[in-house]
Amino acid sequence: MKKLKVVLFVIVILGIFVSNSFAVILPSVSTSGDVVNISGKLDENNTNVTLIILDKNGTRRHFDQTKTDDDGEFSFKFNLIDGNYNGKISTELNQYEFNFKVEDGTSQGPGSGDSHTGNPGNSKTPSEEQITSENVRERKSFKDIENHWARNEIELLAGKGIVAGMENDNFEPDENITRAQFATMIFNIMELKKEQYTGKFMDVKSSDWFASYVEAVAKAGVVLGSQGHFYPDNKITREEMAVIIVRVMELKEIDTISSKISFNDKEEISSWAAESVSKAIDKGIIKGMTDLTFQPRQNATRAQASVMIYRLMELLEII
Repeated sequence: MKKLKVVLFVIVILGIFVSNSFAVILPSVSTSGDVVNISGKLDENNTNVTLIILDKNGTRRHFDQTKTDDDGEFSFKFNLIDGNYNGKISTELNQYEFNFKVEDGTSQGPGSGDSHTGNPGNSKTPSEEQITSENVRERKSFKDIENHWARNEIELLAGKGIVAGMENDNFEPDENITRAQFATMIFNIMELKKEQYTGKFMDVKSSDWFASYVEAVAKAGVVLGSQGHFYPDNKITREEMAVIIVRVMELKEIDTISSKISFNDKEEISSWAAESVSKAIDKGIIKGMTDLTFQPRQNATRAQASVMIYRLMELLEII
């Protein structure tokens, strides 16, 4: 009997802990004209938050990422036309949905202070689009992205052969992406032809799986090395990706604009990358890690790279 009471006590304590670990405050939604502000608070500090907005037909109208601050607070600001919307927010631990309406410069939806308990086991993947006759596309999935915030983009890119999995049918979305892997993704979206490797780089051998891809993107002037090295196994940084992405845009004759960078850590952006970072931000290809920081030298994950490639392909109108 005593053991049973102990077991029941442990179960109750665990139940309280689990419910509290997923407790969040639903975001407040406000608008001014077509500008929408969404802010809220989570029990997760300094963690990535992904927002996806779907319209009443299930078509995605907005995608963005930010990070909670030291108090767990986050905010998003973007533009929407009048209509009914479904918001999906996810973090590593939490997933939940909310509905709101934008009409004549006002919004009707959840207000700050409302509590909500996430249920990752039962909720839909936040990045999963509702498939309609207008957006049915070939997809390929992986075992480890079922509940991932970038599932939609990864599946669509994999379906088109732009990205590939790793071992055991996994994509490893949260692993850092290497320069060789990113160069291969760029090769695929540009539909380049494989080039016989000519030994251009001292750290690339003709037997390397990526050799012909590296040769092709280097010949196209998109992904370059430095002082005779390509550094294929180095983890690529956010500012390096910005430079490569802008080269692709300009080769494809996309007009780019260099605008003022407002992030607090703009001085940390390398001088050789600053203009490209500005242009990539202006086109919405790369966003800040938080509202205030860009974190230019942070390594990107395979999921983050996939989302950037997806945005680039949308801009190029090839997906």
